[in-house]
Amino acid sequence: MRIYTASYRRTGRLVPKRKRGLRAGSVILRPGTSMPWHSTKEREELIIALAGRVHLDVEDAPGRRRQTVLSEGRCALLPPRTPHAVSNHSRRTARYLYVTGK
Repeated sequence: MRIYTASYRRTGRLVPKRKRGLRAGSVILRPGTSMPWHSTKEREELIIALAGRVHLDVEDAPGRRRQTVLSEGRCALLPPRTPHAVSNHSRRTARYLYVTGK
C-alpha cells in the first residue's frame, strides 16, 4: 500500500488527479478576490478556513442567497448541488481547504 502525502501550505491539489473517489485542494484568497459560483453536482463539499476570514455565499433555494463567514478553524459542509462562491472581503489574506467526492 502506498500513502500519498501533501502540504496544505502549497496551493493547488492535495489529492492526485488519478485518485478516483476524492478531490481536495488548498486555496489562497488575496484581499478582494474570489472563486466564482460553482457546485459539486452529486457530491458534498467540506470547506475549512485555515487563515483569515472566508466569505461563503450559498444559494440555498432558487433565487435565495445567504452569506456565512468562516473564521480560522471553522468549516462548512455543503449538500450536493449547492451553488456557492467563496470570497475574501477583508484586508488580510485568507486560506481554505476544500474536500469533496469525485
